[in-house]
Amino acid sequence: MAKNNAVILIKGEQVIDGEHDVTEIDVTGDLSETDGGLKLEFWEYLDDKEKVHTEIVIDGDTVTMKKDGSVATEMIFEKGVRHNGEYVTPVGALSVGVNTNDVVIDIEDGSGKILLEYDLDFNMGFLAKNKLEIKLNPKE
Repeated sequence: MAKNNAVILIKGEQVIDGEHDVTEIDVTGDLSETDGGLKLEFWEYLDDKEKVHTEIVIDGDTVTMKKDGSVATEMIFEKGVRHNGEYVTPVGALSVGVNTNDVVIDIEDGSGKILLEYDLDFNMGFLAKNKLEIKLNPKE
């Protein structure tokens, strides 16, 4: 597959202490096939100066998301399984737990969506309920 071949729409919903927050971004990125599934890569711009490289790998029913840049993390989403990781920022690192409630992957011929519903905790304390929807379309 060609470079910069996908239009990616990302909608993140988060509920912390009853407060609901929604974030939406759209970017272009690279969608490629791997031995076990698909890989999606793109850059997110946090502000005018900070950018984060994001890589999402789909292997069967498991989704792994890695971020590198001003923040860095690796989160594994596997339905019914809690995975531990680390969230690194310029001011320090936090222990992160991801308990995945649902994973839906529906991608065919470079278009479709990934839906992740999960609970997030930092340093073993519950933080938020999250829903992440990633929609893919071929770039024309």
